[in-house]
Parts: sequence; C-alpha cells; structure tokens
Amino acid sequence: MASQEILLVSYSLGGHTEAAARAIAGRLGAAREAIAAPAIGRGLAGVVRALWSALRRTRPPLAPARHDPASYSLVVVAAPIWAGRPATPALSYLATHAAALPAVAFVLTHGGSDPTRAFEMLAAAAKVEDFVAELTAAAGGARGANREGSGSG
Repeated sequence: MASQEILLVSYSLGGHTEAAARAIAGRLGAAREAIAAPAIGRGLAGVVRALWSALRRTRPPLAPARHDPASYSLVVVAAPIWAGRPATPALSYLATHAAALPAVAFVLTHGGSDPTRAFEMLAAAAKVEDFVAELTAAAGGARGANREGSGSG
C-alpha cells in the first residue's frame, strides 16, 4: 500500500506505544495521528486517571482528530493495555470514528498479559467483526498474526 493509503493512529501515555507506532508507521510509510485525551493528562496523576478510566470502562473526551480515517484504505490503531483492557482513549477514538473506518488493524503494547480480550474490545468499539491483523509488543518481544479472512475477531 502507498503511504497515503495508511493512517496509523496511536495513544501512548508512557512512550512504549509511541515508539512501536513510530517504527510501524516508518516501515509502512503511514500518515500519523496521535490521539489526544486532555482529561487523562500526563505524569503520575495521568497514570492514576488512566487506570481509573480503564477500571470504570469510561471513555474520555478527545481533542478533534487531524485526519479523516475515511480518506484512507487502512487504519492501524495502536494502544497500550491498561488493567487488562485497551487504553480508553483508543476506545473513544474507535467509537467516535467507527462509521468512517475502512479496513482496521490493531497493535497493543503490554507487560505480558493475554491481549485476546483487549483485541475483542477494540473490534467491538470499531464495530467490526473482522480486522486485518493483530500485533502485540510485550516485554518479551513482539508477536502477530494476520487475521484477514479469518472470520474471527
């Protein structure tokens, strides 16, 4: 795919997901969109608000997106796992833009927990039953699977 066909959207609080997103976007030649969730914030207070948001399953308001996902052939969404769930700003982005999403792929960064449920939650927020691929970047390295045509997800 040409670079103008791929949008990589990411949310990162601690920098791990940002590093993974930057590397993936570079390899794909993708346009980049950072999800901004001002209500979460940064630092220790941001971490506490992020975990509270994940545990309560609330979706924070987001700053307006700079890119229209409908203008791309593929949108890759990268996010960390918080308390066993995908970062709530990523869920907010997917819920907000679900109707405009073309093909979707997901990238999750985590400390080694099983990401299966988090991928399912991302797919539900995006209102898709099947997504192109999943990739996790855990403390021990990355693993991925092509899900295209799998009928699951």
